[in-house]
Amino acid sequence: MAPKRILLVRACDPREYVFSTCPPLGILYLAAYARKTGGHDVRILDMPLEGLGPEEALPRILAAEPDVLGISGTQFDLPAIRRLAVLVKAARPTQTIVVGGPATDGDPESVVADGNVDFAVIGEGEETFRHLLDELSGREDYASVPGLAWVPNGHPVRNAPRAPIEDLDALPFPAWDLLDLKKYFSGIRFQMIYERPEYMLLFTSRGCSWKCTFCHDIFGKTFRARSPENVLDEIALLRGTFGIREMLVVDDTFNLDRERAKAILRGIVERRLDVRLNFPCGIRGDIVDGETLDLMKRSGVYRLHYAIESGSPRLQKRMRKHARLDRLKEIIAETDARDILTQGFFLFGFPTETWDEMEETVDYALSTRLHTAQFMVVKAFPGTGLWHEAKTLGIPVEYDTADYAYVKSRRPLNGVPEDAMERFVRGAYRRFYLDPKRMARCVRLHPRKAQMLRLAWLFARRAVLPNGRPKLTKRRIL
Repeated sequence: MAPKRILLVRACDPREYVFSTCPPLGILYLAAYARKTGGHDVRILDMPLEGLGPEEALPRILAAEPDVLGISGTQFDLPAIRRLAVLVKAARPTQTIVVGGPATDGDPESVVADGNVDFAVIGEGEETFRHLLDELSGREDYASVPGLAWVPNGHPVRNAPRAPIEDLDALPFPAWDLLDLKKYFSGIRFQMIYERPEYMLLFTSRGCSWKCTFCHDIFGKTFRARSPENVLDEIALLRGTFGIREMLVVDDTFNLDRERAKAILRGIVERRLDVRLNFPCGIRGDIVDGETLDLMKRSGVYRLHYAIESGSPRLQKRMRKHARLDRLKEIIAETDARDILTQGFFLFGFPTETWDEMEETVDYALSTRLHTAQFMVVKAFPGTGLWHEAKTLGIPVEYDTADYAYVKSRRPLNGVPEDAMERFVRGAYRRFYLDPKRMARCVRLHPRKAQMLRLAWLFARRAVLPNGRPKLTKRRIL
């Protein structure tokens, strides 16, 4: 098989929505694997970083003359992905276009339905993309490629799912050399609060064995972990060769295997890697123990995020999170006692959630030692358990892509009017942050005091409207 010219594009439309300009870790893994397994010539175009919309990116794509154009993005980016595919096909009708990443999670058939996208890679992409490249150069037997959606005979189909990659240590490290990493250090970061600007995202495991109804299924529900030695070698390479001084660990559940997690943290200390660690996700709070927190502090962890979601025990069961709320409160206090900044994530608007249960969640947040919190309205992303639950209950979920931004309160699934939910969320922010003692603790631990003005502006934007509560005639809102 002759090597192909491959251009991998992370898509967005900066006029509509840009989540962040952090390094595109997914396509960096894809690029490294394509080079390793097929010797392909791979290039990357990061539209968010360059501030390019589909029209501005088109000349760059055409000039590259790729044999295969791969486009990745989130479900927020689907309009930009579709627009880009339309433009490319109009200019080069024979161009092979493959879409992957979170954009295809849940409803990949819709991605290929209009005929401008030839293939959609579902879930974990490395092996599926490699297999597809083989078929493009050989038999063209696309039905034999597990994990692929395509359009034979004018009708979108989804092939059988692909088994997850078991040996993650066999994957090459991401192709960081394809990017000018310094450009990311001053862009729109994945995390607004940071200590050192030279950062990189880090996956140490894939998959999560919990079955929360609102969550994605990109990496599956089977936990698979890299060995501590493999993770530590990657950190050492990033630190020594690329000058990375801060890691954002973005696993689904970093600490599911607690002994492995401790070995990684202990190894950072023993190797004297001198990095700072931030966990914007990936920590299951109610299984954290004191030894893990001690090792986190010693290894450079300065911020943890706990996904609590709801303070209602009933909703914890309904969403299949099953978080032990009392234990979580203890762990938050233990984290705070070690001077680690701690944020909580909370969601409102679940089907059948009452106003009292929404208040219960806010009261829970206020009762903890959290330093910061984010209050959002839950979204039923296509294909998730929550999406199926909402459809079963007759709740409309055929949303426009713009409705899926977490910071917006569009179409709550519990029937609360949008304007009332907006006022409730803003009120939750005010109640949480207008606590002088909490703010004093937050300011004391904040790693870069100069960021406080920007955070104050963000608080004002999210909490400026007065609180309100609609009149309800039934306890359960449907």
